[in-house]
Amino acid sequence: MSAFAKLCRVLKVVLEFETSVFSLPHVMTSQEVIRTRRDVKLEITAHLQRRTDSYSQLGSALVLAAARNHLRHAPFIGPSMSEKTNSAPAPPQFDEVKVNNSSLTDLKLACDDALRRHLSRPDQFKAQHIHTDVRLGLGYVSVAVAAVTGLYSWKKDFEESKPMVWIGVILYMLLTGAQTLYAYFVERDTVFIGKRKTVNKRIETERLTIGAQTLPAEKKDPSAGPRYVLTANYVHTTNNGKSLIRKAKQSTEATFTSWFDEEGRMDQVAFGEWLGTFVDKLVGESS
Repeated sequence: MSAFAKLCRVLKVVLEFETSVFSLPHVMTSQEVIRTRRDVKLEITAHLQRRTDSYSQLGSALVLAAARNHLRHAPFIGPSMSEKTNSAPAPPQFDEVKVNNSSLTDLKLACDDALRRHLSRPDQFKAQHIHTDVRLGLGYVSVAVAAVTGLYSWKKDFEESKPMVWIGVILYMLLTGAQTLYAYFVERDTVFIGKRKTVNKRIETERLTIGAQTLPAEKKDPSAGPRYVLTANYVHTTNNGKSLIRKAKQSTEATFTSWFDEEGRMDQVAFGEWLGTFVDKLVGESS
């Protein structure tokens, strides 16, 4: 029943009471009239109280809804400057790297991958994949030549297809040989090529090339195990490479036991610190 219907019902009771009292004054006693008036007042008061409570609940709900809407659309207020100053930066998270300690190839590949990840971070260098692109291009072309040669020999007779098959085989061998020679003489032991540009009243370009190889354990300390050796070339130029600012070449080495435990797990934080110290020294002393 709605509030308006309840109010109409109360008014109807009041009218009936007044009619009964004034039209039949001798039917009801004074005590009955007083009790009836009191009951009517109580019913009216209760009805008004219920309406007041419902309005209060409605108002509270509207206030809560407005507050929630305000909080939902309010801009985020970050920590204060003191909180930013006192809070230490979170350490970088790395996926666990675990290799076979008895495999020198696995140890080197794990270090090569960690080196690329460390130097390819946004605050370091932008990796250049020149050697990979060249080798992939030669490989794709050689595969295409082999596929075309095979398809041609399948559609033509053997004697008719022999000249084209010879040409295809020779091209395939040349491309495969070029890929092998490029990897051996040009790419060699290069594991990372990076470049970054800075603006300091002019556009400056830094280029870093790092090669990695492994060496056996030293004779004076064979228990230390094989070593991981880095050779880095750093060039700092401006004016689109026409003006040389700095140039340096340095090498460093460390044993694999410095970063790998007995179970083959790699301490990537220690490796990153070792590599960062080497690169900072190379860049800072390249005069």
